[in-house]
Amino acid sequence: MTDSSSSLTVATGHSRYLLGSAMRLAVRTVTALPGATDVALRLAARHAGLRTEALPVRVGEATTPGSLFLPAGGARPPCVLLLHGTSAWSPLAYLFFIDALLDRGLGVMCVDLDGHGQHPHVLTGTGLGRTAVAALEQLAAHDAIDGRRLGVMGISLGGSCALRAVAETGSVRGLALVATPVRVSMPSSARLWEFVSTLNPEALQGWRRVPTHGLLRTLQSRIRVPRDSTPTGDAEIDLFHRFTEPIIQRAIDELAPLDAAGRMSDVPVFFLNGAWDSIAPAGQAHELASYLSGPSERLVVPRRNHFTLMTSGRGATAMADHLDRWLRR
Repeated sequence: MTDSSSSLTVATGHSRYLLGSAMRLAVRTVTALPGATDVALRLAARHAGLRTEALPVRVGEATTPGSLFLPAGGARPPCVLLLHGTSAWSPLAYLFFIDALLDRGLGVMCVDLDGHGQHPHVLTGTGLGRTAVAALEQLAAHDAIDGRRLGVMGISLGGSCALRAVAETGSVRGLALVATPVRVSMPSSARLWEFVSTLNPEALQGWRRVPTHGLLRTLQSRIRVPRDSTPTGDAEIDLFHRFTEPIIQRAIDELAPLDAAGRMSDVPVFFLNGAWDSIAPAGQAHELASYLSGPSERLVVPRRNHFTLMTSGRGATAMADHLDRWLRR
């Protein structure tokens, strides 16, 4: 029985390794294509008079890059802090969401979270929480926006960061959570389903507005993690690494999203999920909602998984409408 169990473990590990290798090969093949990936240029082409500002965020003694996108006009608009998901730290991955917010006259701030982009710190739940809080506090004090009308949007792991920041600052009028897990699940079957369902023709239509090679570059970017967080002592991993799941779960546990949801004071929350999401199933939104004291809305988009949800026009519209409604009250 022991030999059989050992053989099964080896076989499972080997299949996960092969699946990860196949995904890396596919991603690298596509990302070898040339193309412009500057999100500011793409946004400026769609939003006349767009104002873009570099907004570095102080986190203790360190600084992490941030970007502020403001709609045309001299007024101080309400603003939304966008907190990215694992690996996909570039605003390019969230072009649909940023477009929808700017269309409604809302500003958008993006920031590199711990372990991603040019943030100087490795990924930990405690660090992610500090960065989210620091970014929100700095945004509230910015002269170009209305600091009394702030919203936060968190994607996947960024949703746990958003909950923590909103609970600790108490200065937010609206919150949107996109594919936010309480427990992350990334077994081989989930990874395979995500990979296959991404080829859904309906979802593929969305990629026409997003430069696919640029988006996939963000998904293959390296995540910096504590050396003692992996048995092999790796200092960097990618989204398809076999140790990604426990590292992300540890960060979520440290952020304690259910506890944070229970500590928020009547903040309206919009949950956006994909019906085909096997990494952060839509049912987890119901669990989070049960801890809230304020109003909540939910939208589950058919035929969208964890990644293709980011190019759902319907989802982006509903999310932006929710934040616009609550931020302008």
